[in-house]
This record gives sequence, C-alpha cells and structure tokens, in this order.
Amino acid sequence: TSFVYDCDDLADDIDNAVNRLPRGYNNPALTLNAQVLDTENVVPEVASLVQNQPPTIIIGDGVLEFITQYSSVDDEFGADFILAHEYCHVLQFDFDIWDPLATQRDLETYERMELMCDALSAYYLAHPLGGNLSVAEVDTVTLHAMTFGDGIEEDDSGLNFHGTPGQRECSAVWGATIANSEDAASPRSFVDVVTLFNDAYPAIMNGDPSVCPDISGPVECTGDRSSGTS
Repeated sequence: TSFVYDCDDLADDIDNAVNRLPRGYNNPALTLNAQVLDTENVVPEVASLVQNQPPTIIIGDGVLEFITQYSSVDDEFGADFILAHEYCHVLQFDFDIWDPLATQRDLETYERMELMCDALSAYYLAHPLGGNLSVAEVDTVTLHAMTFGDGIEEDDSGLNFHGTPGQRECSAVWGATIANSEDAASPRSFVDVVTLFNDAYPAIMNGDPSVCPDISGPVECTGDRSSGTS
C-alpha cells in the first residue's frame, strides 16, 4: 500500500510542530517579517484573489514585539523605519522602478532595490519635515531594523537580497546625511532621491566613507517630531 501524504496530514504535522514551540502560535518568530504584496505583479495562482486591490504592507506581530521588548531602539522610530522601508517598495512598484516577478532571478537588482529603500526611508525619517532624526539616531534604528531580512550570500558573486549589514547601514547613513544637510524646505521628491541614490550606489556598495561616514555607536533616539509630519 502506497503512503499518501495529503493536506490533512501536512496540516496536522505543522500544527504539532508549532504547538511544540514556546508560546505555540504566539511565538514571535512565526511572524518576524515585514513585506509588501504587489497586487499587480503576482503569480497567476493568486492573481484572482487580489485583483483590483491596492498594494498591501504586511508587518508581523513578531516584528513589533521584537522592537518593543527586545530592542534598545525607541519602538516608535523602529516601527517607523520598517514601515517606511516597506512603503518605499510600494513606490518602486508605482513608479515602475522594480518588478519583482520579472527580476526574481536577478539578485543584483533585488539588492539595489532593498538598499534603495533603506536609504530612502532614512532620508524621510531624518528630514526636518519628516521624522527629524539625526544621522546617528537613524543609524541606531537601522542597526536594529536590519535584524529582519537576509544578509547571507546567495550565489558565487556574493550578492544577497538585502545587502550586507555594512551596506545597509551605509545606505541609511547616506540617506540621513542628505536629509540633515537640507533646511526646512519641502523634502525632495521620491524620484529625485532615487536619482541621487543611483549615483551614490557604487560608493555605498564599497562602504566609501565619503558617502557613509563612521557613526560612533548607538545613541538614544530623541527625534523631535513636533516640527515635522509623520
């Protein structure tokens, strides 16, 4: 008699495995992720389920629990950075800068798009009319926010989806430095900051100190949001 492993068997095995975890289904590791569902560019199997729906940002409870309970970062700014990073992906889709399905095998494009969102989220969090954080404060938030996502080499070229921790930190420091150098005028447009990022990208990848100067360790986040908008 051949053994048939059906959906019910699989569901039972998953349920048993999850229930053996500390806190079971409430274990934060199960939802320790954040992502965007681009509803216009999905595999055919799920297209009908999301048809005519706007892009959706999904942030797991485990992410928020990590920030509030296990991280030294102010929970408000940590969550802001993650949300800003994911919203940057929404804009990449809207401006036709990135089509994840078309580039799913192109690790270099993935890496550039992820580092771009680290840079742009940092830019708007540091701008006087944004989060109004200092460069050092953004750097501190970034060091904790980069806990999510991979930093593992995916192929022989050394590329990975999110960039190395050093490249991610450099991207964020670059974005915050650009924002902190500007006055209280309106922030640059998304397209303008993307252009600046693309020009700086080779230097960011190499950790050039001219675009990402050293930051002397984590600092307490004390950004004054009263002068800006969220």
